[in-house]
Amino acid sequence: MKTICKRGLAILLAVAMLIILLPNGLGEISAVEAADARPNFKFKSKKYVSDRATDVNVDYGDVYYPNEGTGPFPVLILVHGAGGYSTSGYVNKIEQWIQRGDFSPMVIITPNLQQYQYWKDFVHVNNKALGGERELLGDLIKRIENGTYDNLTGVTLDESNISLCGWSMGGGTALYGGCYYRDKIVNFGALSPTPPVHTNSSLYGDNDWLDQDEKTKDHKFTTRSDKHLFMAASKTEGTPPAKGEHFKTVEYCYSDFGEREGIATLTFESGEHGEELFLWEMYAFFHYVEYDSIPSNDK
Repeated sequence: MKTICKRGLAILLAVAMLIILLPNGLGEISAVEAADARPNFKFKSKKYVSDRATDVNVDYGDVYYPNEGTGPFPVLILVHGAGGYSTSGYVNKIEQWIQRGDFSPMVIITPNLQQYQYWKDFVHVNNKALGGERELLGDLIKRIENGTYDNLTGVTLDESNISLCGWSMGGGTALYGGCYYRDKIVNFGALSPTPPVHTNSSLYGDNDWLDQDEKTKDHKFTTRSDKHLFMAASKTEGTPPAKGEHFKTVEYCYSDFGEREGIATLTFESGEHGEELFLWEMYAFFHYVEYDSIPSNDK
């Protein structure tokens, strides 16, 4: 009897801890899903450098892969914003989500765009900027397909299941890359994106990433039936006197190709343009991909 009581108490404590860990309002998982918790899951990591690296544009970054299992694993290309190459905190959070059973294991590739010369001019788009963007994403996809990352990590990447996700300027990259590489990218998450289209906004000037590229000016994305295309933003993004100004540009993207191209959207009532909001948006994107449903916007 004592053994049974102790075991029952342990189960109750485990359930209580799981409830504490779940984010309020963002797709709380069921008891069945909670049974898939992976408390021992960890990401291993290795750095990579492209053969195309030059003194000016060094194509490098990190690849994070599961510490258990051999795959094939779905692949996430995670792109940072203009603030710098600060992806490790996001990867740590994703690791926690996988540990508690919210999402399945994956391989994450985080390219460092900050060292690219074109990145500094990317808001005011030009052919050099778009060329660099195409080359970087194209090289990443080629390395996924030709087994470069498989050989580097010892696990198998699923080249048929590639997602592209980014925040702020990286969100613009997700939209542009999802459009240009529509035959390769099956899921994308544009989190509070810098708009890749002209919005007549004083905040972003003459951005027209999609319309200046012959391959993307149709604003089309993958036609795969298992696609998950996602945009998110907060109504209050931006600092005074431009409070909410960023959301106006994202809202323009919603209306420009969101509903027409089957892009799901999630709008938060409040939230500053920063890591806390981006993580809520990222969780929602992962939830959409994993469970085919978008959680509540109630943080």
